[in-house]
Amino acid sequence: MEFCEGLRAELMVPNLHSRLSPAKTQMEVKTDAVYHALAATHGFLEGEQTNPRMALALALRGDVSTFVSREERTRPEFSRRCPNMHHLIASVEATVQSACPEWNLDLMLTSVQVAQYPGDGISGYVRHCDRGPSCRHESETSLSAPHEDPSKNSQTPQRLVTAIYYVTEHDWNVDLDGGCLRLFHGTNQDKVQDVCPYADRLVVFRSDVVEHEVLASLRRDRLAITVWLYGSTATIISPQSLESLPDSNIVIKEASTQLSPGVKANAKARSIEKVGLPPLVIHGKESPLSSIFVSIPSYRDSETYPTIASLIENATHPERIHVGLVLQEDTMDGQQQQHDWSNAPELSHHQSWCKTNLRCLKLDYRLATGPCLARHLAQALVKCSDEYVLQIDSHMRMRPNWDCYLIHQLGKCPRPQKSILTTYPVGYTLPSGLPSGMETRGTLLVPWKFDTTNGMLRQNGRLLAHDEDTVASTHNDNIPCLLFAGGFNFGMKQMILDCPYDAQLPQLFFGEELSMAVRLYTHGYDLFAPPTSVCYHLWSRDHRPTFQEDTSTTKADKDRDRAHSLAVVKDQLMGSPNARGLGMERSAKDFASALGVNFEDCTIFPGAQDGGFHPTAFASGTIGTNNPLTGNHDKAIDIDDSKKVQQLVAAFLGNM
Repeated sequence: MEFCEGLRAELMVPNLHSRLSPAKTQMEVKTDAVYHALAATHGFLEGEQTNPRMALALALRGDVSTFVSREERTRPEFSRRCPNMHHLIASVEATVQSACPEWNLDLMLTSVQVAQYPGDGISGYVRHCDRGPSCRHESETSLSAPHEDPSKNSQTPQRLVTAIYYVTEHDWNVDLDGGCLRLFHGTNQDKVQDVCPYADRLVVFRSDVVEHEVLASLRRDRLAITVWLYGSTATIISPQSLESLPDSNIVIKEASTQLSPGVKANAKARSIEKVGLPPLVIHGKESPLSSIFVSIPSYRDSETYPTIASLIENATHPERIHVGLVLQEDTMDGQQQQHDWSNAPELSHHQSWCKTNLRCLKLDYRLATGPCLARHLAQALVKCSDEYVLQIDSHMRMRPNWDCYLIHQLGKCPRPQKSILTTYPVGYTLPSGLPSGMETRGTLLVPWKFDTTNGMLRQNGRLLAHDEDTVASTHNDNIPCLLFAGGFNFGMKQMILDCPYDAQLPQLFFGEELSMAVRLYTHGYDLFAPPTSVCYHLWSRDHRPTFQEDTSTTKADKDRDRAHSLAVVKDQLMGSPNARGLGMERSAKDFASALGVNFEDCTIFPGAQDGGFHPTAFASGTIGTNNPLTGNHDKAIDIDDSKKVQQLVAAFLGNM
């Protein structure tokens, strides 16, 4: 009951409770318009009791109410002033959307109303539907929601789900207090169900299907919050069909323990367990609603739109997420050109969001030169209004509450303006989109080995031994690191202004991240790994082609371009006078020393492969494995390296 009491306290504050006023149905609004027109014509006095709506209001509904507008709910101070209401709304949205994706919910249209019925034994709300022509009594009393056109087709977002949460006194008595919600089952006039408005009870039903009536409260005020979710369905349910499915459209739950977004859903009268990852936890106050720009380069990747859907559906505030997408695809194939976000099934219920929050640039895949150019183009889509930047790959899955968590964790860093959260995420698999064993532990980037073919340092993500997400912490529990992951990094927008991706590094794959790491270091940026998994990466490439497989460029040209790019990166790592893109705050030499490597003779010093931590900090001592948890597909120790180790050991023993 603690949640319910906290919510009640929020509703009693003057700036909300004082806004409660007599509610109006759509018919009452129209009656008012007629009345005022007559008053203007015939000189009726405003406010006289001759207003026909006064008697009509008593007959239809007797509550006082107010809407909590979307504009108000998205202000930074709302989640701080009304954390319980904010949690209730977000939980209802996430739970219903997770359980019933086929309903095509548009969360940009969610509406919220606070209503209070006086305990006078008279005031109630007559039998009605919350939307549409599906209910017989709707057309007779015209009680449909304002601003809705019942003639719209079934694919237009309209009220689809009604969720009522009761904030009554804890000792509410059905016999002494009354105020039940009467639910009518199908076309059977005698088949009803009365639901007592006990405190902390949540009732969920289809807005366009279930007729209901509010019975009068007998001695105490009856307070409730209603959340309406908007969406569209493939079929229209007729009144005659309701008789066969009354119980499948009404859910009654005692709510406090159920309101956990993305974990449990009870949407069709049976308990539906939604397989999902636990939301990320914030220990402290939530940050203001600042805009997050998400940079996504995509190369002929079928996981692109599922990745964007995961960003939207798992964000606590999807309205503040803006995606900059670079689609590298076959622009000469008309059929592929037609497959964009507007007809992607994964984004079918996010069309409103895509129209305002998705910025897309298309590039023919034959012109692609690797990740550096694509990331550079994606960064160019950032706007002045964006405050934070998240860079990810086009094959990712996010944990619930990722947006609030990343901002919160960045704020813990000693210098948030000059800090970046980055690591190799744990892998997920298809078709589930979930990590093996539902892994939530974090990873840390460390040096692994020098590539014997080009002398470039390779890095590896090591799985932490413990999940720090369950440990309450207000201090900086991010883990210091020096290496950078191109597929997951988060910081303030200034980082891409100080160190934008170099578009002139063609055919570079291994070396891209080292270039960014040394550049960011010399510009004074500190890198950290989050203490728990924030997202997941599809490390397998079986579902998509890669730019290395592209045959539009000859092998000789690719090798030449790659050699040029590697030379640029090596100049940066050595701190050469002609190295481009380096900053002045710290030196490349200091970067190598702090990392524990020597780039000149390709040496990794003891302890560097543990990131300076004790080996027990990690789940395994293995450096780089074929396991998707590590994000590396090379062998742990290749044969040549194994022979070198044996030779060194033999030489050492021979010298003893």
